[in-house]
Amino acid sequence: MFDLDREIRRIALEGRAKRGGGGEEECSMPAAAALTDEAHELVAAAISRLFEIGEEAVRLYNDAMGGEGLWIVDTPPIVLSAFLNFDGWRKGFALLTSRKYVVFVNDPPDRILVLGRETLSPENSARGRKGAVQLINMSIESSSEGVLYKDSNGSVLDPAEITALVVKWVTG
Repeated sequence: MFDLDREIRRIALEGRAKRGGGGEEECSMPAAAALTDEAHELVAAAISRLFEIGEEAVRLYNDAMGGEGLWIVDTPPIVLSAFLNFDGWRKGFALLTSRKYVVFVNDPPDRILVLGRETLSPENSARGRKGAVQLINMSIESSSEGVLYKDSNGSVLDPAEITALVVKWVTG
């Protein structure tokens, strides 16, 4: 029988030896991209609020569909930085279907990007895989009522409406 525990420990020890016993700096999270504590808290609150609304939207969509077809994933900062090839600390999440996915991610110091992409499937592989498209680029700011989301003209956006638009795109 395969001994997973022994094999994984052997791989880890080999990796440590290759890096001269260290390597923590290679695996550590990048710096917080010079975000102040206040900006860091604002980003965390803005993304968390969108995530909460996204969870509700996923529940409502899947209930209406009679099963699962839309998923939401809270994405760790290291994954966002590594896979999106962004420097510094990031906070975000993804909405996924079998055909498309959308990533909500902060863009320091006070912006949130919503990026969408089709998954590789037989239908779209003949056309070639395209890169991510920017669906929304909004600014965030703190107010007495919480976080305000604003478009490029400074108009306040409703986070529930943003979520509904994104759900429409990702499920369409």
